[in-house]
Amino acid sequence: MDRLPAAPGARPGAGSWSGTRAGDPGRALLQLDWRSRPAAAAPPAGRTWNVLGGGAPLVAALRALGDTVAVHPDAASAVGHPTVLAPFLPPPGGAGAAGASGAAPGALVLLKSWLAGRGRTGARLVVVTRGAVAADTDEDVPDLAHAPLWGLVRAALAEHPDAFALLDVDGTEASWKALPAAVASGEPQQALREGVVRVPRLVAAPLGGAPGGSGFGPGSTVLVTGAAGALGGLVARHLVRAHGVRRLVLAGRSAADARLTTLAADLRRLGARAVVAGCDMTDRAALADLLAPAPGAPAITAVVHCAGTVDDGVLTRLTPHRMAGALAAKAESARHLHELTQDLDLTAFVLFSSAAGVLGAPGRANHAAAGAFLDALAHHRRARGLPALSLAWGPWAQRGGTAGPLELHRSARSGVLGLTPRRGLALLDAALGAGRPVLVPVRLDTARLRAPAADPARVPGVLRALLRPLPPAAWAAASETPV
Repeated sequence: MDRLPAAPGARPGAGSWSGTRAGDPGRALLQLDWRSRPAAAAPPAGRTWNVLGGGAPLVAALRALGDTVAVHPDAASAVGHPTVLAPFLPPPGGAGAAGASGAAPGALVLLKSWLAGRGRTGARLVVVTRGAVAADTDEDVPDLAHAPLWGLVRAALAEHPDAFALLDVDGTEASWKALPAAVASGEPQQALREGVVRVPRLVAAPLGGAPGGSGFGPGSTVLVTGAAGALGGLVARHLVRAHGVRRLVLAGRSAADARLTTLAADLRRLGARAVVAGCDMTDRAALADLLAPAPGAPAITAVVHCAGTVDDGVLTRLTPHRMAGALAAKAESARHLHELTQDLDLTAFVLFSSAAGVLGAPGRANHAAAGAFLDALAHHRRARGLPALSLAWGPWAQRGGTAGPLELHRSARSGVLGLTPRRGLALLDAALGAGRPVLVPVRLDTARLRAPAADPARVPGVLRALLRPLPPAAWAAASETPV
């Protein structure tokens, strides 16, 4: 079996085993690359477009192409058409201006309305965003208010593959001109940058060490949010054992939580000083108080954000209230952490995100939307020269974790296997030294995923780069080249 690099400062052999197979990137640390692909043939001129709710920039761009635009006030009036565009375009200069919930709750209402009226017509709703994903380079800064839409719609695609599509534009004239061909291609996820079509593909992440190491060490004072949860406790113990951390602040909803006091006692036995703090992470003022050091106490130097809540359900049963609650617990709290620590001299800012926001996952739209926000926030911080790493975790096979037995079984059937604690911590160490803003530690059952490979159309596009080699002729129509 392959071994990942040990954590900087770790004892020999501590947390270094990954359990990956040589040459099998489906079981390693992954990253999302956006790859250019040949543009499809544009539909004939003189088209008629159906657009929901206006979207002035989109409507103006389509009319500038000489096309006709029919604007529909709601999904019910548009559902009879085979393709309908739903624009979610922030105003100029408005990127990231809204809270973490942003446009997601409203988009949920639209997606549910579309499904209710669509029936078996085969109609498709194309959600059009601008700058919601980092499809250019690692320094591309996604719009924080619209990034959750991609997680939400990816989950919707996992439940209803033919009902939706995602298209992100950069607002350039070349991209508006390329939009008709992109829509006609039928590709479920695309981004247009300067007129070039790009599609997301998961690939193996390089494991070269990053300057500065992991960001954790004996001199660190680490805030761990969600420390009362199974993963928070697992990570806190690992930071002490493998990284030599000696000061931790363990944050949970209540300082009286027995899980926090037990964890603090365990860490003290390992030679660390652990302070327990009760804090509602969605309460900005309370979080500011937590981050303000007491006189003579060391300031926070690193953050690991594990806090969140599980309130999942299939798309048709979710409500805007439930979605806003899930986004507040995971994403809005991360936003507060970012804003309240951006002037501190942090060495690490680690966000526990979700592979659901990258892969999509049936029944996990809340989780996927929150994960997409955290991934966008990591890009946002890196572009400003701040430390950030968002880990879009696959499910952990950890008792008390966010993934229960039923979800683990369902995930395994779809080709996503649970991570054991040992394997997950090894991937955490590898990710800390990889130097990327967003990584996807997920264990894929590539044999199961290759089962439908005789028909490439049945393989999710995001996984196609991992599942080769396949018959060359079968992939000719889906070829793409790295940007």
